Amino acid sequence: MNSRSHHSLLRGLDWIITALVAAVLTFGAAAAQARRLALVIGNDDYLHATPLRNARSDAKAVAASLESVGFTVTLKQDVTLSELKAALRTFKAQISGGDEVVFYFSGHGVQFDGTNYLVPVDLEPENEDQVADDSVPLQRVLDNLQDQRPAFALAIIDACRDNPFKGTGRSIGGRGLAPVTAANGQMVFYSAGAGQEALDRLDKRDSDPNGVFTRVLIKEIKTPGLPAEQMLKRVRDQVVELAKQVDHVQVPALYDQSTGEFYFVPTVRTVPPVVASTPPPADQGPKPQLREVRPGAKTVLQGYYSISPTCEVLLYPEITVVKPAGHGTVTAQKADGYANYTPDNPRFDCNRKPVGDTELLYQSKRDYRGTDSFTIEVEGQFGAVSTFTFDIRVGVLTDIEAKPIVREVHSGAKTQIGYQVNLTPDCIQPANLELIVVSAPGHGKVTTQPGTTYPNFPKDNVRFACNRLAVPSVDVMYQSNADFRGKDVFILEVQAYLRRDVPTTHFYQTYEVEVR
Repeated sequence: MNSRSHHSLLRGLDWIITALVAAVLTFGAAAAQARRLALVIGNDDYLHATPLRNARSDAKAVAASLESVGFTVTLKQDVTLSELKAALRTFKAQISGGDEVVFYFSGHGVQFDGTNYLVPVDLEPENEDQVADDSVPLQRVLDNLQDQRPAFALAIIDACRDNPFKGTGRSIGGRGLAPVTAANGQMVFYSAGAGQEALDRLDKRDSDPNGVFTRVLIKEIKTPGLPAEQMLKRVRDQVVELAKQVDHVQVPALYDQSTGEFYFVPTVRTVPPVVASTPPPADQGPKPQLREVRPGAKTVLQGYYSISPTCEVLLYPEITVVKPAGHGTVTAQKADGYANYTPDNPRFDCNRKPVGDTELLYQSKRDYRGTDSFTIEVEGQFGAVSTFTFDIRVGVLTDIEAKPIVREVHSGAKTQIGYQVNLTPDCIQPANLELIVVSAPGHGKVTTQPGTTYPNFPKDNVRFACNRLAVPSVDVMYQSNADFRGKDVFILEVQAYLRRDVPTTHFYQTYEVEVR
């Protein structure tokens, strides 16, 4: 893998411009003007019902996951009836038409006569009429959402536990929640099906702070490029498999009346080119250069050089920001990097060793995900100036699905299905390489491990000579569930580093596994 792409400017005899032509991109998600709002509630400390062990931690984890994908979250914990009603009133008042909203409740719920109730921590049960008066009907929450006409509304209810009042000497309501009818434009997602109990943990050795349903949900919410319906179904399937491991039946229930597609993390898609009826102007300048980065990570985007054919540094180019980034900061620093001159350039051999350059760095705001753009001027030898615009994709999945890596494996066998390397042109690993699962397989597990490999760089790559060497690699290992046969899919984020704690741009890689 190329550790970074270095470019130089050609002004006079000492500069060469390598233009990176970027596709025109746009978000395949809801309009940018829509707000993302969420109300998240977790109740553990019930005064007159069985206390729970991780509803609060589940709520905190869900709130953090929603914030990481752009939601403004209101988190409430251990709420009384008056606090619960006040939170719902405030949340309703915040929602406007076209917004994207999520309501999450983790705690006790009870149902009787087909009506579901969310139980506050101060409820003292006497009979069903009293529970109905001193709890909040789930239907009220759904009606509140429908009244405000959001573009997308999802209610996630993790209240499908055992009867909360069985230890009080009273038999009020039934186990689990009753099925519900979502209104148009809504999704309702239960952590377990009708009459089922949601697991807080798999067994006594399970030390995960989150319940089985929530630990899967918070992972899948961050999956790039997956519509909400598919994401929730992946949660359901994984919860079913985990519950099976302890001989338990838990099938999360999805009631879906949504229209269109909603993405928690959108995909960037390529827009077909528009054919102009008249020729474009002759002087349009270079097209924007596309880079992909992690949110909040200070990342090296580019290196600029001014060197002689004998690899002597003539000067360090000056970088000036002429149009600032809207969602981050742009800086420059002197460093030693590897250039990327073409084979017909007399400086081609300089690619094989580090030389002085000026690095261009970008760092987005920590929680921002989306697109950003900025423009710089680079001044080289003899005062020559060139202008470059960069389009940045921050934590956004691009069209990797068109080129997946396809592998075949045997069911249940742990198999190496790929590898990644981070090499300089002189075949040295400059720093670490991270492979992170951003979308887990639905029917198995994927791990990574250090290894060695003979790479396969093409002849026009300056690292072609490295193909003759056994070099450090990070190997991708996949193992399906023992009884599964069919197709499985997962996505890895590949993040290389130039130096310790200095990342370069990253990319995503999809793997399609045929399990025999």
